[in-house]
Amino acid sequence: KMIFNNESFLIITDKKDERKEFQDNMKSYYKQVPFFLQKGIEMWNKDIIKAEDIVVKFESASSLNGIGSNYTNLILLNFANYKNEIQSKMITNLFPIFSSFYNSKVLISSVPSEKDLYFKKLFLNAERKPGDPSKNAFVALKTYWWESKDKYGDWKDDVIMLIGEEKFDLEYDLII
Repeated sequence: KMIFNNESFLIITDKKDERKEFQDNMKSYYKQVPFFLQKGIEMWNKDIIKAEDIVVKFESASSLNGIGSNYTNLILLNFANYKNEIQSKMITNLFPIFSSFYNSKVLISSVPSEKDLYFKKLFLNAERKPGDPSKNAFVALKTYWWESKDKYGDWKDDVIMLIGEEKFDLEYDLII
């Protein structure tokens, strides 16, 4: 009971391979946690992870089946890749539900997308100073490619050769 106390997470992804990658990373991190902190896993499959006092449910951005008031935390992965009408629907319908819980969190994880304007506006408004009428309730955080321990040497030059400098600036340097 040191880390979670009856927490529940709804994780929404746009693609099945993103869900699998996220779950594989979770498993890898779980195995690295000291044994005495590991929760007794009751179920771990493609849709749900259940442990002693934590539930993690995975859902597709297009279906939105299991969404309701059963979850205390919401994670939206690769949000800029969702269709604009789904983005708007999620924020309009889900944010009030999750923000009504004491200590709940809504985490939106994404890299900018050329065709997405909704996420860009949401992010830029999160960066505004308190008191600005356009400031929203989100906190903007950026993680850059050079902060990753596995991106070093000629990595940047190799990627720029593959995708071009403009795409690199958008995808990796977060120039939006």
